[in-house]
Amino acid sequence: TEETLEPEREVVRNERKLRTVNSPFGLVYEKLYALAYERHPYQWPVIGWDSDLKAFTLEDCKEYYRIYYAPNNSVIVISGDIEEEKALSLVKKYFGDIPAQKPPPPIVTFEEPQRGEKRAIFKKVSKMKAFFAGFHVPGIKDDDIYPLMVLCTIFSTGKSSRFYKKYIKKGVALEVSMDVGSPPFISMDPGLLIVEAVLSPDKDTEKIEKNIWADIEEIKRDSITNEELKRAKKQILSSFLTSMQTNFFKALLAGMYHIRAGDFSYINRIETKIKEVTIDMIVEVTKKYLTSDNRTVVTLVPISSEEHHFLGPIS
Repeated sequence: TEETLEPEREVVRNERKLRTVNSPFGLVYEKLYALAYERHPYQWPVIGWDSDLKAFTLEDCKEYYRIYYAPNNSVIVISGDIEEEKALSLVKKYFGDIPAQKPPPPIVTFEEPQRGEKRAIFKKVSKMKAFFAGFHVPGIKDDDIYPLMVLCTIFSTGKSSRFYKKYIKKGVALEVSMDVGSPPFISMDPGLLIVEAVLSPDKDTEKIEKNIWADIEEIKRDSITNEELKRAKKQILSSFLTSMQTNFFKALLAGMYHIRAGDFSYINRIETKIKEVTIDMIVEVTKKYLTSDNRTVVTLVPISSEEHHFLGPIS
């Protein structure tokens, strides 16, 4: 009803304020995705813009629920020590009578290859400088994801990583990371590999950014050692196999892969695919995806409260 909709609308608007507007870098991430994608829906935040949240109607909500919260658009995963016949009978009992709906419209518009670097500046009140960069990379079904995962681990997982030793340990940066996601949290369609650096106000953002791009170019010249490769794969497999000890993660993994890859059996390939990654494969994907033409960069520039008020409110 209209009476119940309005309080919930404000709950979601406040959630957006908390997680995005009032967070240190939420709006910068939004700017990055909005700039990197020109056609695909990934350019829009999942929670929506505040103008969307203020504008949707009760009928919009009902129609969305009818289409997307339908049995033909859902996946049920049961994991653990169960009696199969009993479990299936309960599924049929509680879900069997829910009518199917017309399928949601498919995503038919995809990004063309980026033909040159994109840049933006985002100004906000902040005690830190930062920059966030995104490189277009393939989605969850593509085998290039695995060497990209290992690359990210070499650069930014643990105190033995390249970024930690060069920037964080020496106090050059507060945080530097590279991330492409990990199973099952990898985008269905081609996504972004994110490089981010958070700096103290007295640091030179442009200089550190150039140094990070130089670090990536070193990879293309075959600078990865066998020790780094072995350690990175061990870190990824240790985290993955530890998570697989729980029924919750097994169910989450199966469900997400069924939705995003179209086949839950992809999960049976993950361990093997990570073990098969070689230095040559990492060099190849670095040359293929981590290029300046494929890069989008948003720089966070701290401003005073006076300048913030002059620029106007953010929502």
